[in-house]
Amino acid sequence: MHLDLNRRDRRWFSGAFFLSSRSESNELFSLTSFASPHTRLRKIKRSDIHGHLRRRRLRLPTTMRGVTPTDCSVAFASFRRALLSTKAATLPRVSAATTRSAHSSSSSSGGDIDAYDVDSVLELTCHAIASDGSGVCKLPNGVICLVTGATPDEKKKVLVKLTQVKKTVAFGVKLFEDDEETSTPSTYHQKPFCAHHATCGGCSWQDVKYERQLELKRTMVVESFAKNGKLGADAADALVGKTVGLRTASEGDAPTKFRNKMTFAFGVDNSAEKGGAKIGLRPPKSHDVVVDVTSPSGCLLQSDSANEALRAISKSLRKAGKSLPPFDRKTGSGTLRSATFRENSNGKIDVEIESTSRESAVKTGPLKELMLETLAVPNVKSVTHVQIDRVANLKQAGRGRKQSNVKSGKRPESNRKAKTTMIDDEEFDDAESIVDDAWEVSLSGLKFRARPESFFQTNSTQAEVLVNAAVEALKPLFEEKPTKQKKMVLDLFSGVGVFGLTVAAKIPNISKVIGYEIVKEAVQDANENAILNNLSNRCEFYVRDLTKPGPLEGFDVDDDDDDEEEENADCLVEAVIVDPARPGCSKDILSEIRKLRPKRIVYVSCNPDTQARDANILFGNEDEADDIDETKKHAKYALLSVTPCDMFPHALHVETVAVFDRVQ
Repeated sequence: MHLDLNRRDRRWFSGAFFLSSRSESNELFSLTSFASPHTRLRKIKRSDIHGHLRRRRLRLPTTMRGVTPTDCSVAFASFRRALLSTKAATLPRVSAATTRSAHSSSSSSGGDIDAYDVDSVLELTCHAIASDGSGVCKLPNGVICLVTGATPDEKKKVLVKLTQVKKTVAFGVKLFEDDEETSTPSTYHQKPFCAHHATCGGCSWQDVKYERQLELKRTMVVESFAKNGKLGADAADALVGKTVGLRTASEGDAPTKFRNKMTFAFGVDNSAEKGGAKIGLRPPKSHDVVVDVTSPSGCLLQSDSANEALRAISKSLRKAGKSLPPFDRKTGSGTLRSATFRENSNGKIDVEIESTSRESAVKTGPLKELMLETLAVPNVKSVTHVQIDRVANLKQAGRGRKQSNVKSGKRPESNRKAKTTMIDDEEFDDAESIVDDAWEVSLSGLKFRARPESFFQTNSTQAEVLVNAAVEALKPLFEEKPTKQKKMVLDLFSGVGVFGLTVAAKIPNISKVIGYEIVKEAVQDANENAILNNLSNRCEFYVRDLTKPGPLEGFDVDDDDDDEEEENADCLVEAVIVDPARPGCSKDILSEIRKLRPKRIVYVSCNPDTQARDANILFGNEDEADDIDETKKHAKYALLSVTPCDMFPHALHVETVAVFDRVQ
């Protein structure tokens, strides 16, 4: 008898069968902690071994098929001898139908969550949508499983592959049927338009009709404010509006080519010379795999010009072979790390390549050839090489994780002083334009320039939706002409000044806009953009870490909460715009905002969960828990509206604009 197993399975079974010879009963004591240095004993049944084989999608040896747990002494002994003498190897995957059949026969047995391993494939029913876009399913033992790509509209059970298993919750991804004729899709199903949909993982809802995507994203926001904002389902449903969708073609078509920025990773090309590199996208929660998306049409989220530049890099990599190896995030060895494509409003492309190569490598050799061939692509304005440090930023993953490696918190720092930019000579023909690697985008009639270090919204069309929502929210506060009293707007987490400059331009009665941002390059961009749009006399931007407590620069206001004193103050913060990163605002900055007592707060967020959490603090519901001094009377706010905006069609993300008014 011959049995092929990989190293992990050999260790599991060798422990089981080593002790099986010492057990006369139907129970075995097995060495199961193969992923831990502290080996422990766990009591299992012989039937569990059958289950482990099925979950690991391995073939049962011929002599073991049909053997029942109560009549297997001889077969188990022969199985053990074959196991210990075989070489480690892996077998081809069994069919999805076989896997479903195996799990349907064993699902009724239940058991604790340890019975389900990472990479197990099960059929589950999606009951609801979670606030992060995951489908809420239940394992046969009743444990919640959050499944990426699953929706409650499925007409039948979803085929799910587990990616992480914890004590109280599991995570998985939806697997797609190869045979569409035998599947029974939901009413909202559509055929994915991208050939890489099932492998790339970037567009989890590409098989869901766009109108339904918008409805599901609204549900995500309602769920966030109902739970994290503690509003309850009815109140949250009444306050959250319809999701503002993106239309890039005729009504009903799925949006494509809407991103103005994409970052691609370099990985090992196993189909080419050993050590060569390929360029592509990493699937979510994966650090080892890079999916080549250059053919047949490239990534359909970016423009044709950007895809042409992507194919040019791929072609250069095949020609360079192992002379340009990919950067290995586990060891810090290798060269090429990532390539970023940024598209300007005029259609010109800026390409930035990060690698460990020194500046001298750009002057000669395969890296120079790659950059020149990319620069030769039509509409490519510049190609910049940025040197990064050789730092390994992945560590060995713990038990219960799909990935063999996870992020360690360290990331190779970019040495932007050691950067080299190649610029297309034809760009100098336009005397009015500044030719460098800065990003140039037009929004709401204003021009913005952003350095590569600065953040800028990756969907220009939907960014205007966010900006216009902020403008409309602030207009009613500034209908009267300004008096001697200066009525200001604070722009927190201001970036390159998109929100602050736009509201200043659209609402002339605003006396002054002051912005704060931690990235010094972005602050420099914001002040330059103020000059570019003739707003420097009304807009100022400062470098400030808003995660730390302390006063804000640029203005002096009386924080007395007396209404008469407020009316007579020389300087008054009338409104605050907040646009933090995904973690949201700290309690310190929310406290400072409430001390300033603005009449209105416009909170823009890319994470409804943290936005709703912060909303609960603005409501004043956490004052007692946070030991807020009642004598200072921090202002309390009520939520007027929440507008979801679909910044990332086909993905599980949604942007929101929430408007709060002071009530106390």
